[in-house]
Amino acid sequence: MGITQIIWLLPGLFVGSFLPWYFFEEPKRIVKTYGAYAGAFMEIISITFLLRTLVSPWKSITDEYPDNRMNIGGIAQSLTLNITSRIIGFLFRIVALTISITIQVTLLVFFTAYLLLWFLYPGILVAGIAYLTSTSL
Repeated sequence: MGITQIIWLLPGLFVGSFLPWYFFEEPKRIVKTYGAYAGAFMEIISITFLLRTLVSPWKSITDEYPDNRMNIGGIAQSLTLNITSRIIGFLFRIVALTISITIQVTLLVFFTAYLLLWFLYPGILVAGIAYLTSTSL
């Protein structure tokens, strides 16, 4: 295959293979990768589960209320332990929820920037070459 045949085939390869890959296949792969990472982090620290169990007791530590309703001391002791357990659970879940939302937002920002740079890279490359060729050394 001579050099003229190769040069003759390049535009067809560029339009037929490279452009669809660059503008359709690779961005689709980037979005699928984002979905996989977001799903994995959502499995690790589930926002919906944390919201559903936000005021549940920490590690299910609770105390049964006494059968004798006249035992004010026992009722107060059980109430104090139950409220304390729920407050501790609430605080831990709020921290986990904050971390999970922060991870998801950070992931979205980085993948959006990556996708944007992927589309802008040819223009940046052409602008950089134009700038380098136009300046005097």
